[in-house]
Amino acid sequence: DKKSRAKRSLTKAQIREINQDWQDTSITSKLYEIIKSNDIDSLAYFLQEEPHVAHVRSKDGRGPMFWAHEMGRKSIVSLLKTHGVSEKLRDKDGITPLELGDDEL
Repeated sequence: DKKSRAKRSLTKAQIREINQDWQDTSITSKLYEIIKSNDIDSLAYFLQEEPHVAHVRSKDGRGPMFWAHEMGRKSIVSLLKTHGVSEKLRDKDGITPLELGDDEL
């Protein structure tokens, strides 16, 4: 319902804080595996239950949007966009998700 969705919405400040915390965790590993297997249903459920995970980043500064672009997962890129994940963030090497993988995404 609307109340529970609103309660789980993230502010820009919260997203910025999540984006600045780069570390390898069980969550980044789980997200990587979900994206690698192109399991959009599992990802959609995970994001519905835990919206903040859309914005996590691993130790190298990459996260779900990077992996989706790198692996050519167009439907996952779209899903992440609906959760407010930026394609303009840079990893430790200054690369953005848009510079990875398929230029058609």
